[in-house]
Amino acid sequence: MIWDRLNIVIIADLDTVENDVQVNFTMIVTYDYDSVVCTTFNIVVFRNNTYWNTFTNLNVSDFWDTNSATIYQYNATLVNSESIYGITVFSTNIETVSWGSGVTAPINSLAPLLTNPDDSSVMYARLRFYLITSRVSDANGYADIAYVYLSLWDNTRFTEIWRIRYNASSNVFDVIVGNEYIELGPCSFTTSVFSIDLTWSIKIDWDHQDVTNVDVKQYVIDSTSEFDENWYEADWDVETRLNYSVSPSLSDYRGDLNTNDLECNGTVVYYGSSLHPLANETDIWVSHDVSGVWPGDIDGSGVFSITSIASSAFVRLNTYTIKVVAQGGGSGGSDLYYTTSATDTFITDRIEFYQSGADSARVNINENGVVWWSARYEYDNVTIVSGLSAQLNGSNPLLWDSVLSRWYFVDILSNVGRISYNILSASESGYGLTGWRQTASDASIIWDQVVVRSYEANSLRTNVSDVVEIDVLLEYEYDNSWVTGGIVDINSIPAVYQGEGKWRILESRSSVTSVTYDSVVCSLNFYNITSVNQNSQSISIIWDRIIVESYSISDTRITIG
Repeated sequence: MIWDRLNIVIIADLDTVENDVQVNFTMIVTYDYDSVVCTTFNIVVFRNNTYWNTFTNLNVSDFWDTNSATIYQYNATLVNSESIYGITVFSTNIETVSWGSGVTAPINSLAPLLTNPDDSSVMYARLRFYLITSRVSDANGYADIAYVYLSLWDNTRFTEIWRIRYNASSNVFDVIVGNEYIELGPCSFTTSVFSIDLTWSIKIDWDHQDVTNVDVKQYVIDSTSEFDENWYEADWDVETRLNYSVSPSLSDYRGDLNTNDLECNGTVVYYGSSLHPLANETDIWVSHDVSGVWPGDIDGSGVFSITSIASSAFVRLNTYTIKVVAQGGGSGGSDLYYTTSATDTFITDRIEFYQSGADSARVNINENGVVWWSARYEYDNVTIVSGLSAQLNGSNPLLWDSVLSRWYFVDILSNVGRISYNILSASESGYGLTGWRQTASDASIIWDQVVVRSYEANSLRTNVSDVVEIDVLLEYEYDNSWVTGGIVDINSIPAVYQGEGKWRILESRSSVTSVTYDSVVCSLNFYNITSVNQNSQSISIIWDRIIVESYSISDTRITIG
């Protein structure tokens, strides 16, 4: 719902005239809400508070009067009808005309007209010189005119923003009030017998107030101090604020520490318009929240692209502030953007290998050993599950294990030894990161076997049925540590641990025999090493007895004594 009223302005082409001179009137009727011209009116006009005439759009061109030796005031007193919206509430002015007053005062004979507005009625800051035409007249001739003043006011007619002047004696135009708000351009004038046609040229500065539906006052004074002053509902707008038709943004969201090839792109326009400011009137600045500023300019279409923007040397969220300032204002200049300065962010990040390990710290020779790492983005600790390319020492690549959610490498060694693994290089394709650090320790695997160092027995030859203690000394070959647990079989006979790496079986034979012990089998020990190096060690035990083969004597019978 719109609540509205009519705005009725009556303008006489001459305010002070000789007797019997015809004065022509212009009546401008607009809807006050949006300043649209109304042509469907029926308006009553009084002259000196007495009914004089009723005008519609059809006969308003007959609004003129001729008199002698009198002063009349003309004003609208009633809106009989308005056929589109039924608006009958109105505001109006009082226009005074004097016939035969004896002194011919100058008059504002042609209302100020903005001849080159943008977007119908707008003057934009530093976009161009705007031309305003007006005319003043004097029945004594144009040479009687001394000064003409044109001033711009807010719509309430309470605040004067600027005032410019034409000095007819010197033909000089100057700014009287508001020199900080406008720049005077190449103004001009032409004269006829009774009139001066003026062309005022102004350019709006960035510090000008943003105003809408402005009013204009023109004041003319002659050499005898006779003057005329008129208000006009110009309804122009002045706009100094800027906007972005394409919001400024950085070329990337996340990247390596010390990234220095970021770009910031955007398009600048005037607020509420598709027009853009001039490149030689503005500068673009991008400022980092810690240190560094980068300047740029818009092109002929309002587009800017600022390159080689740098970032932080630390893992963090970098905030960049984008400002459009008056040319030469520097990075600390006032932002012409209509609201809080635009910002964008960039994360300086790197790959972090924060966990590592091996499935088994010690494995059998000729068996696979698995080392693994967990990787994440250091900024937000998000696990990296794809796109990672990482190389271990030995140019060994890490692969993704989707079951255990980790990156791994499988290696194998045919001899006893230890290999330590660390990250040599890494990159990822999600954000294009090439920087990394390893906070987890190196991973390592020992390939090992049990070695038989020696056999011992408490007797190498013993009586049949005697029990023999047979010991074997077992060590892990990698570090010569004792095998102290698990299951050990010697020649398939379970052995019992005796300490200091010795394992014992008790053997007995019921008949004469020799047994060689040279086979050790191990399992379920601390490292689960099952590979055994027999090391060419063995021991042979003989179970024996004495056999009486025969008896012999020299004489079967001998003498006593």
